[in-house]
Amino acid sequence: MSGGFADEDENIEMYDMRSLHVFKELRKVGLLRKKDLREQQLLYFSCAENSVERFRYLVDWDPGALLKTRVVGRPLIHKLKDLKEDFSLALEAGFRYHPSIGGLLFIKNDDGITALEGAFDKFGEKETMDMLHTLLLPNRDFPILHHIFTKTPQYKDLFVKKFPWAYHLKDHNGRSLHQALLAAGPDIMNGNDLLFASLSDNQIQEKDPITTLYPFAAMAVGEHADLEKSFYLLRRHPSVLERRQRATESHRSSRKKKRKAEEMS
Repeated sequence: MSGGFADEDENIEMYDMRSLHVFKELRKVGLLRKKDLREQQLLYFSCAENSVERFRYLVDWDPGALLKTRVVGRPLIHKLKDLKEDFSLALEAGFRYHPSIGGLLFIKNDDGITALEGAFDKFGEKETMDMLHTLLLPNRDFPILHHIFTKTPQYKDLFVKKFPWAYHLKDHNGRSLHQALLAAGPDIMNGNDLLFASLSDNQIQEKDPITTLYPFAAMAVGEHADLEKSFYLLRRHPSVLERRQRATESHRSSRKKKRKAEEMS
């Protein structure tokens, strides 16, 4: 009995490898193009347990197809959630090739529903979280909490409990969790009062690695600016305002010197 299953698995693997070889040959002679991959929905038809190698090959060739492919008018990841194994395979590829946007987990359908919300509805909370826990092991160093807090904050407590190790990670921009929330806008930080209240003195005096804004300045920009919180941060460390002024003056001075040197040359 077990031998029969083994033979069947071996046959599936052999068929997958032979089909993969055909894909490679077609691509080599120009009969398989990225355009075909997307228009013929090849990722959708190859995203299955019996065609894993084909799927991984195609994704590696055109990672953008994970985001651009639509099946019956739906984003690829939303169509794949009919089967947990297929959904998991696509998620794994998304985390690998599109980490800066949180993989495919937060891709929305035309109704504004994220793939994460769709998975909870289809597979249930426990199965979905167990699946993600398997894909995002601590050694992956994937900042999942950055994405959850800013994109689906209604699940933040659930994810903090499941992924506590991700709390102190930095994202692809070098941002800590609190910096990611500040960069997302005051309205996002306002939904995380505990995190705001726990900002340390060092964190208040730390510039954002991309915008170079101090936390007090980040809370004072945009249509959802919160001046009360901005002033609170300033009161705790007014020296950051002085540093910002000195930095601005230094920058202006450097620009003047540069212009003067250009005029003299």
